Amino acid sequence: MFYLPKHNSITEENDMPVVTISMFEGRSDEAKQKIAKDVTESLVKNTGVDAHYIYVIFEDVATKNWAVGGEIYAEKVKKQES
Repeated sequence: MFYLPKHNSITEENDMPVVTISMFEGRSDEAKQKIAKDVTESLVKNTGVDAHYIYVIFEDVATKNWAVGGEIYAEKVKKQES
């Protein structure tokens, strides 16, 4: 079930944190679930925001779409493997 709070129930003390995690594709759903749980628990602990208001978004990025130091990561890996 997906819970969307009513906009007028949000106060300055209880905002809606949205955490976006970009990482290389290929991690399992189980790993993402554990990450989401840990991130949510940390935000609850450190901000006091109710877990129902915390959103964690995963962006799975192909290595061909990720650059490090001005170089496409997939190409960097190919060079290292050669």
